[in-house]
Amino acid sequence: MQRAAAPLRALADTDFCLSAGGDMLCSVTALDRSAWRIGIEDPYDPGRIVAVVPVRVGGLATSARTNRGAHIVDPRTGENADR
Repeated sequence: MQRAAAPLRALADTDFCLSAGGDMLCSVTALDRSAWRIGIEDPYDPGRIVAVVPVRVGGLATSARTNRGAHIVDPRTGENADR
């Protein structure tokens, strides 16, 4: 993500929000502009937003089984996590 964002950061007066597989990197260049508003989907009801996170400069990452299937592992057991 940082490499993909580098050319955008080099552009003057350019806001951006990159998204790749649940990872997001956002930047707002001017203080008088609004932050990006990132909606977090309910993993059990993808049509429902459970939270909105404002991001001015920084990243956000989420992970759930909704779109990718079971891929989150409980480190204590090595098994797929139920929740």
